[in-house]
Amino acid sequence: MERHTGGGAGRALRSPAAIVLAVGGAGLSAVASLPPLAAVAVAAGGYALGAATSALVRRGGSGTRRERIDPFTLGEPWRQRVQAALSAQLRYDQAIRGTRDGPLRERLTDIGERLEAGVQECWRVANQGNALSQAVRTLGIGELRSRLAAAEAGDGAEADQRFAALRAQLGTAERLDLTAADVDARLTLLTARMDEAAARAIELSLGASTDDDVAGLGSAVDQVVDQLESLRLALGEVEGRP
Repeated sequence: MERHTGGGAGRALRSPAAIVLAVGGAGLSAVASLPPLAAVAVAAGGYALGAATSALVRRGGSGTRRERIDPFTLGEPWRQRVQAALSAQLRYDQAIRGTRDGPLRERLTDIGERLEAGVQECWRVANQGNALSQAVRTLGIGELRSRLAAAEAGDGAEADQRFAALRAQLGTAERLDLTAADVDARLTLLTARMDEAAARAIELSLGASTDDDVAGLGSAVDQVVDQLESLRLALGEVEGRP
């Protein structure tokens, strides 16, 4: 009996992570006009960040509710992604505090509110990514592959049905895993851009700056926030969260 182990369409899991899968895959490649990226790691955190995290509450855009952000409720790599966003926010806040009162400080403060919205979006996306990772661990890709290989040696209609069911489960698990990796790569890039914005704010606070300089910073932050929001929407509304 000849069987092929290529990933099939499979049945969708009846869970929040499976709902995310429905809008994952190729759809994520179009999000934020970013190409697929290989997963990379970002080091973030430290004692000061950990101490400040429990008190941080971010706004997720105009008209949306505030949520308490606690990266330590997430597994890796999602915890690191949220910590990186919080670290960028702390650095940006320090830049504002180091800026003299006046128009520049007011404009940096306005941009900082948008950066806060980006931190909130990062937190939401990281929660969705964490759910994806949990689903992948629950399915157990390695175990499914082993069971599929064993089932391939069987004969008869029942063996065929078991093989087809395992192949469908493996296809679902692999798509979830790829989607989680893509989301992680995008968060890594976008939080790095948030950190870059914080560095630019520090530079502007220390020296002469033009209106174009400040406008450029505002535009860069807006782009990051918009891309984070697009990523969240592409992943879908998990468990009814807005």
